[in-house]
Amino acid sequence: MTVMTGDGTQRHTVTEAASVLGISTEATRQRVKRGTLPTERDEDGNVFVLLTPEGTRRDGDGTRGDADGTNDGTDASLVASLLEQVEYLKETVAKRDEEIRRRDHLLAAALERIPALEAPPETREGHVAASEEPYRIPAPPRPETSISSEQQEPSSRRSWWRQLLDV
Repeated sequence: MTVMTGDGTQRHTVTEAASVLGISTEATRQRVKRGTLPTERDEDGNVFVLLTPEGTRRDGDGTRGDADGTNDGTDASLVASLLEQVEYLKETVAKRDEEIRRRDHLLAAALERIPALEAPPETREGHVAASEEPYRIPAPPRPETSISSEQQEPSSRRSWWRQLLDV
């Protein structure tokens, strides 16, 4: 139920205003709640949204400037900004792709050389290379202690790490 006021403003219900503005009813209610849409209440407490006849809001705070949804060229500047960002991202992705290709090439070249690096050295038969000898740690001499032989554990019952560290 659209009603014209004395100053040429249309008085719409929230649902009608949503239709005129091209937004959802819930979005219209939120704008009324935030106070970004001019409203009026009647004696029964019903809320009405005040709009100009062209479909623009009376307070003109910048959202939905006219009936077709454009907003004084801000959409064009937004599109231009987004196009610049897309172009930048395309360039960045192209640079990263090239860097990945270069790293893959270097990795493949390094992997081809690994078998040559891992080849065992030629050894004479019967001769053991120094690097192949078993590694032995000489046990440090045991200090003389005042602990009686009854308090010492027999070495067969000591754990392997205690024997190794002589603890």
